[in-house]
Amino acid sequence: MRAHERPEPGREAILRVLERHGVEYVVIGGAAAQSRGWPEETQDLDVTPERSRENLSRLADAVEELGAGFRVDESRYPDGYRPPGGIDARTFRNQICVAFATRHGNLDVVLIPDGTRGYEEIARTATRERMAGTQIVVSVAAAETILHSKATANRQKDRDTLQRMREMLEPGRDPHPQQHASPAEDLQRIRPDSEPAPSRDRDEHERPNAQSQTDDRSDPGGFGPDRFGPDPWGQRDPSLDTERDRGRSRSRDGYEPPER
Repeated sequence: MRAHERPEPGREAILRVLERHGVEYVVIGGAAAQSRGWPEETQDLDVTPERSRENLSRLADAVEELGAGFRVDESRYPDGYRPPGGIDARTFRNQICVAFATRHGNLDVVLIPDGTRGYEEIARTATRERMAGTQIVVSVAAAETILHSKATANRQKDRDTLQRMREMLEPGRDPHPQQHASPAEDLQRIRPDSEPAPSRDRDEHERPNAQSQTDDRSDPGGFGPDRFGPDPWGQRDPSLDTERDRGRSRSRDGYEPPER
């Protein structure tokens, strides 16, 4: 392990379960940054899975083995909310992020990370690396992907560390913040087939309308066809809806259990 690393037995336990179930995924976020040399701690393990029905079924089996529950009101559900019907592939359908509490720590399943189109895009530049704090080798997002996603998310906690993270993960880049590419320009460099980056006159912290990231039952694609493409499973089948599905909240903080 690197000098600044500390063992992460919970993280390793979660990853070993995912590997044992044959889940295809890429580690993103702070844990990925740590595996590329970032020394600061992170609380959660964030993964982006491949979104086929078969892979999400394997992911659901792994999550069940971990005894996971949705991270909601910790005062009411300190170990996470366990839905009566359990967790299956449909849990992840039409979601952007699902936040779990497991017996080994928090696990965030991020199907559409900020500034990306999901697994297929991220996996193209990911490499196999030893996960920080563990002895397990997994697929880890590229430094450019990590930085671009954090810049696009534009959260306060990311703004506080993004410049230092750039300097550490991409030491060859210009260290002056005013010279850094905007999120849109970063995206064009990572994905050349994207639309041209806007001029520098545009607010570099401008974010997409949050409405475009919400689930719309009238939209078969779940995330909006213009932003994320068609639903990989085709047209939504209303017969698959359950009381658990209808009671879910589609926020990055997990699910709000249905009222009883």
